[in-house]
Parts: sequence; structure tokens; C-alpha cells
Amino acid sequence: MAETGTALYIFLAVFLFFAGILWILLPFAVFGIKPRLDHQAKTANEKMDLIAELLKAQTEEAKVTNARLIRLEKIALHSAGKKRIAAGDKNASENTDA
Repeated sequence: MAETGTALYIFLAVFLFFAGILWILLPFAVFGIKPRLDHQAKTANEKMDLIAELLKAQTEEAKVTNARLIRLEKIALHSAGKKRIAAGDKNASENTDA
């Protein structure tokens, strides 16, 4: 029974020794990491702002491109309808109104 008590005291002493070392070193680790974390957060926010700007520019460019494509499609349909009318297709005039 005495050996068990001695083993527990040794385990407790070793545990308290390592806990004491961690207790002393932990604040230095936490405060040493904080500036790096702040820098990473700042960098991430800057990158997110750049991505938002790029997305906005891309969306505007897509709207302009879509408007151009719609105009070209209307011109193509209109000219195709004229060609079909000139060729004598009776149903061509009904299809070009859409």
C-alpha cells in the first residue's frame, strides 16, 4: 500500500512540475502569437476586399456583355427573318415578331 502512495506522490510531483512549466510559458506563447494572428486577419480582410472589388467588376462586365449578346441575337434573328421572307417562306413573318 505504501508503494502505491509513493507512486501517486511521484506522479503528482511530475504532473505539477510540467503544469508549472506550462503555466509560466503559456502567456509568452499567447502574447507572442497575437501580433501574427492580427497580421493574418488584416491580410485576409484586405484580400476579401480585393475579391469583392473583382467580383463587382466582373458582374458589371457580364451585364454589359449580356446586353451586347442580346442585341446581336435580335439583329441575327431579324436578318434571318428577312432572308426567309425574301426566300418566300410564308411562316417567316410570324416567327420574326417574337
